[in-house]
Amino acid sequence: MQYRELPLRFLIQEETEVAYNGQSVNSTGVTGLTATLVPGNFAAGNGNLTYTVTGTPVGEGTASFAISVGGQACTVNVTVQPAVSPSNNYCVDKGLPDGNYVYPGYVQRYIKCITISGTKYTQPYTCPSGSGFNPNTKLCEVGYGAPYN
Repeated sequence: MQYRELPLRFLIQEETEVAYNGQSVNSTGVTGLTATLVPGNFAAGNGNLTYTVTGTPVGEGTASFAISVGGQACTVNVTVQPAVSPSNNYCVDKGLPDGNYVYPGYVQRYIKCITISGTKYTQPYTCPSGSGFNPNTKLCEVGYGAPYN
């Protein structure tokens, strides 16, 4: 799953207008995501800061972002779940021949399409820890995790 824009909003209270720098914070835990804040100004009174999360998560679980602005710090946790779970008929529905294919939304998973006694089956698999499924080689490769569509 590719996060295009996932806003993280924070309520800010300032007595006067104050400038803040932009920043990019990489995720920990589930890696592959970046929370980005564009530079701007805190308005006097109440306002919001909005970070935009983009990227392709490497796996599922909790992506954590260590945010620090204006002398204040916090950790924001985002739960990463699969965007799509292939059905048992995925290979048939997509017209895929036997072989290994990208599991929709995951770098660390793949689908094996196999025909046994004339019946097409869809079997999901997970690559070993620290590796990802490379759709070009159709193999799990150590350190692989580049974004793809």
